[in-house]
Amino acid sequence: MTIGASFGAAYLAARALDPQTDIDVWNPVARQVRPEGSLAEFFDGRYRLYRETYEATAGAMHALAAEQRAVHPTRSGGNHG
Repeated sequence: MTIGASFGAAYLAARALDPQTDIDVWNPVARQVRPEGSLAEFFDGRYRLYRETYEATAGAMHALAAEQRAVHPTRSGGNHG
């Protein structure tokens, strides 16, 4: 298994030297996961619950994140506004 940005950087460097460099040769697909149609209704329901929960708690979560950024500005965990 290849991991992380270093592999991507190496691939881009190889591609710069040879535009014919094939990502499928560098990183072949090991397996494909296909959706199971019979579970669509189940997951659609769970997604609706997730959206309802997000909408109900988004304000509080953003306020907590803002407090955390104010207390620990170097540990903000990214640029999430």
